[in-house]
Amino acid sequence: MSTELTGEPLVADLLSEWMGGVFRGVFPDAESDLSDIDVVPTANPDFGDYQCNAAMSLAKVLRMAPRQIADEVVNSLPTSEMVAGLEVA
Repeated sequence: MSTELTGEPLVADLLSEWMGGVFRGVFPDAESDLSDIDVVPTANPDFGDYQCNAAMSLAKVLRMAPRQIADEVVNSLPTSEMVAGLEVA
């Protein structure tokens, strides 16, 4: 986990940890290690603050369309003070 100069975890790291837990909960029987789910700042601020592209990389492993993976994850997300809203792009 990355830390700022203060030693506190970065927001992206906290979001990655949170999303990783959601992916593991939604796909408990996945044959892939779901501990490497990354949330990163978006390259284009028009698309929000952060993004997670894990659905794309897991499509083959889960034998599902990336959109279906993303929809299942978004529909299963618990609330978090860190997240004001989510959408599948």
